[in-house]
Amino acid sequence: MSQSKIFISYSHKDEQYREEFEKHLVMLKRNGHVQTWNDRKILPGQNWVKEISKELESADIIILLVSSDFLASDYCFDIEVQQAMRQHELGQSTVVPIILRPCDWHDAPFGIIQGLPKDAKPIKEYSDIDGAFLEVVKGLKKIILEKSEIKKDTKEITFELVNSDVTNFPCDVLVLKYAQHFYGADKFVSGLLVDKKDISISEIQPDIGQYRIIESAGHMECRHVMFLGVPELWTFRYAEISDFAKNALIKIKKSLGSAHSVAFTIHGVGYGLDEVEAFQSQLRGIKNALDEGFISDKLEKIFIIEKDKDQFERLKKYANELLCNFNFSSKTSTEWTYIFSTTTVSNKAEINNKSLVLENKIEEKPFVFVAMPFKKEFDDVFYFGIQGAVHENGLLCERIDQDSSTGDILARTLSKIEQAKFVIAELSGANPNVYLEVGYALGKGKATVLLTKNIKDLQFDLRGYNCISYERIIDLKEKLSKELSSLK
Repeated sequence: MSQSKIFISYSHKDEQYREEFEKHLVMLKRNGHVQTWNDRKILPGQNWVKEISKELESADIIILLVSSDFLASDYCFDIEVQQAMRQHELGQSTVVPIILRPCDWHDAPFGIIQGLPKDAKPIKEYSDIDGAFLEVVKGLKKIILEKSEIKKDTKEITFELVNSDVTNFPCDVLVLKYAQHFYGADKFVSGLLVDKKDISISEIQPDIGQYRIIESAGHMECRHVMFLGVPELWTFRYAEISDFAKNALIKIKKSLGSAHSVAFTIHGVGYGLDEVEAFQSQLRGIKNALDEGFISDKLEKIFIIEKDKDQFERLKKYANELLCNFNFSSKTSTEWTYIFSTTTVSNKAEINNKSLVLENKIEEKPFVFVAMPFKKEFDDVFYFGIQGAVHENGLLCERIDQDSSTGDILARTLSKIEQAKFVIAELSGANPNVYLEVGYALGKGKATVLLTKNIKDLQFDLRGYNCISYERIIDLKEKLSKELSSLK
């Protein structure tokens, strides 16, 4: 049996029962099958609330020593029990009520869980207390054995979102893309490697579907950098982002099977794709690789690195809901675990087809094209005002960053306008490119919503069109959400 961490939740008025219970666990402890924790192990000077929460989160089994005093304890009932039941429902921990004394526990949140001893007979009602606790230990052995058997056929991967610079982040493999041109972090790292390692740029420019692995040789904190060839940036959309993440893990298994940690950067956001949908697509690709067994046996941790603090904070907000939807269990605000079966998939072709259908549905979602300056000063307007309203209406929110594009930017912009369900244009500041895009959208008969902080600032007579003026971001979001709802 593997070792299980046991958290003991109890009322201090039942201290003697807790001590007796731990005595009966002595052989399980001596044989290395369990380690226990209770609040008496908190050291002077430690934050007891944080220590209890931390130990609860890491527990495999959570023991509730149930009595009327336990039910009457606000901290036990409102804090520990609530967190324990959340972890139980997520499959992160197993809650086991041990009934110490007669009490009305069946209506408690844990009332539906089978308690110990047998038939949940209170330990106090046994004529032989030692016999009662022996029965409890036998029940726990069965639970520990079952969990141990499950662990043999499962693997746990830790997923973490990190606010860091890719050049300073330690990992075995840093995964970057080569979209037939280098952009952002890809461009910076490729330039660093060419300069420091004295290699040709052609050595890190793989064809689509191919890859190159470069040893960092101490010039970066990561041990290896993988460049994966993908289509040109303006065609590298949600399904391609998902495939990229999955394919990277497949290729790492093939070429760097000893890697324990892999780090990705965020894709899509820097050139105008919907921030939430792009992040979700990347997570989907990672999950598909895990579920289909396309990862090395040594892999333990997957990171997503984001240097920009504001974007990192936004991703944190999205991550918990997205990862919970993919059955990841939360450990902290930036770290999650995923437990999956390592049993060989008998029919990978069928699984692959299902994954493909799941990914391709992303492209069916209609999007709103936003014409606005791609500048930091407009970030709050875009992310919290415009994007928030667009998402409330079940649409994706996209734009084009002219600074991160190559080739015929105008042609691609006009094409995006034609494909969009609606167009939103932020006219504050009188940016000429935005006015050009508005003119094209109106000329094509595309439903267009104009935004400005002051109607008087409009450069042409556009007051006959849908135009929202705003002072605060919250006002913009509310007004725009209503306007988009009326257009659908």
